[in-house]
Amino acid sequence: MPKSGGTFTGQVKHKKEIIIEPTLPATFVNIKNRYTTNPDGTATGNDANGTGFGINFDLDHGNSGYNQVKWTNRKGDILNINGGSTPSARFGGKVLINKPLLDTENGDGFIVKGAVGDNYSTTTVSEQDGNLLSVYHNNNAVDAVNYKGKITSPNNIATKEYVDNNVETYSLTSGPESYRKKGNVVLADKEFGVVASSVGTTNVVFLNKLYLNDAEGVQLVKDYEATNDSWFEVYKNSALILRMQIKKSSWRTSGTDANQIQFNGVFTYPLVGLSENWSGTTNYKIALTGLKKVLT
Repeated sequence: MPKSGGTFTGQVKHKKEIIIEPTLPATFVNIKNRYTTNPDGTATGNDANGTGFGINFDLDHGNSGYNQVKWTNRKGDILNINGGSTPSARFGGKVLINKPLLDTENGDGFIVKGAVGDNYSTTTVSEQDGNLLSVYHNNNAVDAVNYKGKITSPNNIATKEYVDNNVETYSLTSGPESYRKKGNVVLADKEFGVVASSVGTTNVVFLNKLYLNDAEGVQLVKDYEATNDSWFEVYKNSALILRMQIKKSSWRTSGTDANQIQFNGVFTYPLVGLSENWSGTTNYKIALTGLKKVLT
């Protein structure tokens, strides 16, 4: 075969080193994959009939883990890939995975496949080859790492859903004090706001300060946030007259006062709501349950 070029048509064995030495102005020697060819050497032009084509490193000889392909430098292995009954790849240095999408694109990037379930506590597999761990890239927004594995052991990764469902919750109450009903106004101490005139049609509530416990005393309600199991209750003469589940997404700073919180009920009408009107001169006891502290 001439040194200037040619085609190997049979097996080639190398017993010595292969040295790559580019000649300027080239600084790399490229190995290029081409389409498959017909027996007469003409190109098929059909992407190998829809199958993969190119270079295959076959590490099956001897079915041994000692059968390896390595990239090394003076410090040792950079990447070592072995065959055998338990084939694997080991990195010996820092691994950098570049962002695979444009800033204006949405989509998955790095993905680890594995068996996943429908929720973090189940032992039932819903998909054997699901996205166990994945990076999602958002269009001109902050990207995210998502995890779909079990969260039952101390060393398992915890997701936001898991934390939201398992974080310690708190109850705020009127404590030893009684509260008076107001409207959508700047609330003083020992006041709460309700827009509706009737207890049974209450859906929007305003709060400022409530009592946590003897040790920590009165708290600003804005230092807490609702969960999916937060409730608002009002008592008159020790009798429950209102019980309303709080819509988590409605929990927000009041437009009337930055130190106040307002929220809506999950449903149009409360779970418990007596058919009587609110009174501005009645002493009420109130409670917020199922809250979590705002992370600072």
